[in-house]
Amino acid sequence: MDNGASSGPTEIEPIDMVRVVLLEDDPACYEFVHSLVAGSYGIDFYLDWVTSSADLFDHLEHETTDAVVMDCHVGKECGVNIARNMADRGFQHIPVILFTDVTDRDIDLAAMDAGVTDYLIKQETTASMFERSLRYAIRQKRTEAMVSYQALHDGLTGLANRSLLQEHLKRSMAEADRSGQFHALLFIDLDNFKTVNDTLGHSIGDDLLVEVAQRISGIGRKEDVVARFGGDEFVFLMGNLGANESEAKHAVNRVASKIKHVTCTPFDIEEHNVTVACSIGITLFNSDGAAFSELLKQSDIAMYKAKNDGKNQACFFVDEMEKTLVRDMAMVADLRQALERNELECFLQPIVCADDTSPVAAEVLLRWHHPQLGDVMPTQFIRCAEQYNLIVGIEQWVIRQACLFLNRLPELEFISVNISARHFLRPDFTDVVYGIVCASQTDPRRLVFELTETQLIEDSAGARFKMMELAQRGIRFALDDFGTGYSSVYLLKNLPFDIVKIDKSFIDDVHLSKASETFVAAIIAMGRALGQTIIAEGVETEAQHAILNRRHCTLLQGFRYAYPMSFDECVGWLNDRADDTLVHPDISTAVRLNR
Repeated sequence: MDNGASSGPTEIEPIDMVRVVLLEDDPACYEFVHSLVAGSYGIDFYLDWVTSSADLFDHLEHETTDAVVMDCHVGKECGVNIARNMADRGFQHIPVILFTDVTDRDIDLAAMDAGVTDYLIKQETTASMFERSLRYAIRQKRTEAMVSYQALHDGLTGLANRSLLQEHLKRSMAEADRSGQFHALLFIDLDNFKTVNDTLGHSIGDDLLVEVAQRISGIGRKEDVVARFGGDEFVFLMGNLGANESEAKHAVNRVASKIKHVTCTPFDIEEHNVTVACSIGITLFNSDGAAFSELLKQSDIAMYKAKNDGKNQACFFVDEMEKTLVRDMAMVADLRQALERNELECFLQPIVCADDTSPVAAEVLLRWHHPQLGDVMPTQFIRCAEQYNLIVGIEQWVIRQACLFLNRLPELEFISVNISARHFLRPDFTDVVYGIVCASQTDPRRLVFELTETQLIEDSAGARFKMMELAQRGIRFALDDFGTGYSSVYLLKNLPFDIVKIDKSFIDDVHLSKASETFVAAIIAMGRALGQTIIAEGVETEAQHAILNRRHCTLLQGFRYAYPMSFDECVGWLNDRADDTLVHPDISTAVRLNR
């Protein structure tokens, strides 16, 4: 595979043994050079002799050569032209020493322009001068080769870097344009690599990148190219996949599957068992005339789509993705200013006791009052906030608001806040949260963080550690959307949850079939047996309420009792309840406000 990672020069080797080929048609000149070689003591020489440029190029193709020595004129051939042809045919890394009979400035300039490293006057050359010239020429070329290699290869993994990738990709695009065959660009991003760096250190992270590079490099064909694009991002370039798009996609999918497999296989690094995965964005191209930067952008967009689809996925670029990206960029730009402009607001949805529907707690639900779009639901902007690293600032602001609400609503047992995995697993999350709690003088036992299964299953060990840290400081946790994933019971058993929230999808038909009721009853019984508080989400009818109460569900939340409302509205609602005034919004006409 053409990834440049095999044996590039990283330092200048000592010059102890030199393989020299002499291009000369005059035996007397050969004897002269041989005498120079024989008179040198600092280097072991291997001298080969050819008599024509054709023989020279054949020799260079098949034999390892450290330097070429030739006369200014070889028969009717010009030594300067031969040196120039060497560079044109890919042998520019081999130093050339030119012998002349007289000092000539024009020859000197022409020789340097052709790539000749040094030239010597025959009559003045001694063995020591010849040896010194060879040392200088070889060292200079090796230095040039090392600098060139380092400029085009990644220093950590040895793979091609962005500059060399650009050269390969431009050649691939030109070939695709000529032949009409499909080529493919795969943009690979490691999933959860930041967690490895944060928990095990950057040294382990670097070792992981090296091993990932080695595994990916072992996939594919000789003409394929693997490059490190930066950080934990790699690019895999495939060429000549045929003119049939379906067959080309099939071939690319096979390679993508192999990449995912070798990436998911655990790595043993300094006694650590490290597990990661990767998301892959793919763009196919043939003769559509796309620009270099456009192909990278397309594969990058497809990679983010793969991440949003659940990570450890491969996704082909389609035009609609770019339209989505444009919309996302506009939303992200507005979202960056939303906090500064006070466009975000924390609504509260009360949680009531199943026995008498008295208020017990509330969940914070974020709303964005966009100046042009109107009220924007979290389902429309949280994904962008997470993807473009805005979620941390937003959620910290929400936690501050929740603490203020708790201090002003002493009648509530707790207020819950939804926390994203990106924020929760940050190394500084515990300290930042406790700093907010202390600064607001809030009782941490009244603050509950809601976490979902999909957030936790990626790093349950890290989540457990973080939860124990916060639990020791009084903060409690709720497992949100219980039952919607495959690992809910595992998480309930192994992580320190105080509260379980049964997902609305199970509540919707709890009153419609005995099987649904039995299933919900089993969740309630399991949670109660583990000493956890059970909350049923999305309760909308009296029939649902009656069944949940009969099955001993502790707390209830939904439009049956109250819809999400502003803080001031919630204060009024609580005051009305304190006066024993029941408020049941008309479910048939209530506007559904999804979290």
